[in-house]
Amino acid sequence: MCALLSAAVGGGPARLDEVLRRYRDDPATELLAVFLDDEPIGVAGYERRADRIVLLHIATSPRGRGVGRRLVARIRRDDPTLPIVAETDRSALGFYSALGFTATSLGEKYPGVERFQVCLPASDDSN
Repeated sequence: MCALLSAAVGGGPARLDEVLRRYRDDPATELLAVFLDDEPIGVAGYERRADRIVLLHIATSPRGRGVGRRLVARIRRDDPTLPIVAETDRSALGFYSALGFTATSLGEKYPGVERFQVCLPASDDSN
């Protein structure tokens, strides 16, 4: 699971340790994993705030098998009345768009790298 989370986090061992500590110590955060034959194939971490759910990290291996979709659906079930937001790069926009997220450019946050905020609106299932 650490390899998948490391892929989502980037940085290296010190950064991974910092992120794992946050998931362990901060009750507003949760780390989910999907396993196949005792092997992790997907991981997602999020933070629940009063007005939204912030998707902090998501990674799957292999890609294109619906694991990421299932992870986002599980997070949505946590509280469908809250929107889910995330920050991502251009290469992941297709994934988020297919799930119903809308994207807004944040501009070039790093030299040569345009970042986007994506948002999945709150569900209107109040019935």
